[in-house]
Amino acid sequence: MEPTRNRQIGERIRTARERCSLSHKALAALTDGAISASRLANYESGLRRPGIEEAEALAGALGDVSAAWLLTLDGGDAPASVRP
Repeated sequence: MEPTRNRQIGERIRTARERCSLSHKALAALTDGAISASRLANYESGLRRPGIEEAEALAGALGDVSAAWLLTLDGGDAPASVRP
């Protein structure tokens, strides 16, 4: 069974966050309050989906991924920094 778009987005956020060794709280702080730690947890679990502005804030905080990649709108290839 193919994962839902929300779950794919959540997996990408989690992968990028963990590669940066950030907790939910630390990543939330890097978004300057645009996204809370609990909302990040909801994104990662697939319960919620970030909008464009939230994806841009996350991409800016993570530094090495794009909002398009987080939202699964690119070709699907992970940036080198988040590949296993």
